[in-house]
Amino acid sequence: MIADLCYLKVECSGSLTVATINKAPYILIWGNGEPTAWCLPEIITKPPQMAKCVGNFIYVLLPEGLFKIDSKTKEAVKIEDGDDAMDGEVLQFESGSDFTLTLKTSKNLYARGGN
Repeated sequence: MIADLCYLKVECSGSLTVATINKAPYILIWGNGEPTAWCLPEIITKPPQMAKCVGNFIYVLLPEGLFKIDSKTKEAVKIEDGDDAMDGEVLQFESGSDFTLTLKTSKNLYARGGN
């Protein structure tokens, strides 16, 4: 139990939920048959700017970049920025099972993945 825990935002997919909370570990993940919530404190060391659930994946935007977490393996992979890294801060991101869309403060929209 975390003292003074506050839920800040909740995102859901068909079988997965991620909640952003006010204290470390900053997000809690549950679903897919897991009996308790879990997290990745070695990756998520600061409050995330955004978190989204899509299918079995959780996308988390941290100051270090965008990470894709596989809820089945509980492994995270950083999604590399490429050439648009210096094109502004992230305003919004949306994702599907195999793609991400990122809207930056430059008003440019970037797509990655299979869609």
